[in-house]
Amino acid sequence: MEQDYLISIIIPVYNVEKYLRKCLDSIINQTYKKLEIILIDDGSTDNSGKICEEYAKKDDRIIVIHKENAGVSSARNRGIELANGKYIGFIDSDDWIEENMYETLYQNLLQFDVDISMCNYSIIRNHKKTFHKHDLEDGILIDNKKEFFELLRLNYYKGFLWNKLFKSEIIKEMRMREPIYVCEDLLFIAEVATKCKNFYFDNQCLYNYLIRENSAITGKVNHKKVSVLEAYKNIILIVKEYSKETMTKYEFDFFRWKNDITRQLKDKKLEEENDLLYKKLMKSNIIKPKEKIEILLRYRMYGIYNFLRGVYNKIK
Repeated sequence: MEQDYLISIIIPVYNVEKYLRKCLDSIINQTYKKLEIILIDDGSTDNSGKICEEYAKKDDRIIVIHKENAGVSSARNRGIELANGKYIGFIDSDDWIEENMYETLYQNLLQFDVDISMCNYSIIRNHKKTFHKHDLEDGILIDNKKEFFELLRLNYYKGFLWNKLFKSEIIKEMRMREPIYVCEDLLFIAEVATKCKNFYFDNQCLYNYLIRENSAITGKVNHKKVSVLEAYKNIILIVKEYSKETMTKYEFDFFRWKNDITRQLKDKKLEEENDLLYKKLMKSNIIKPKEKIEILLRYRMYGIYNFLRGVYNKIK
């Protein structure tokens, strides 16, 4: 019989008492049983820390660490330090997973002999559950980094940590950049990808991703949200080494963030950088005409575009 290896699951926890039990129940009830469940309580001020201890008492696979608040990257880095598994996965503590998620990711990783095994996911917004749609086939083996970087930006969702299973030997000595709070996971995966030979994507929606209105992505501009600019500068440098065409597509994603932040902060230096990026993208033959229309609307009619986007998101 094939040996089951230990999988370490790292879960940063911060003020999620409303969601945490559902998350933990979905993990401890996985069909794949050989798990090390590492809960990093990142200075929670609600009952999250107590809930972690409650679950640790009834499941000896759970390890709880309480630390001062330092952000999700700091919590994940602490988890990586502690992880003993041959494989490592990450889960956000306000989400939950299907009971066969880790069994599926694990079997795919072994069957296709890949460094990263991935699955699709569902999105929960305003109590409505939708499937993440894309143009990929039912299962795809990727053996070059250019295609992988394309996959990461597909519909701007594939850069998450939580729908992936990694070989520990690849990421064990790596760390996330702690001053970055938005797209820190995409940057980390881009850095990890440079050390990987191949990847496998399974189209099953095995992860349930909850979008909350007060998350770092959906909230107003602050120092945490501005850190996304540093993340994308580094991501673009990495991707450039493998494909200038793909790099330009990431610059389009970068423009979306940069333009929104610039318009709200009214920072002179950011405005100048944003102007240059706008001109470069509008001249590019890689950016599609419909994308250029979006760029133009964002740049020239930001107020109107932002209002319409808000209305669309509420309807969605």
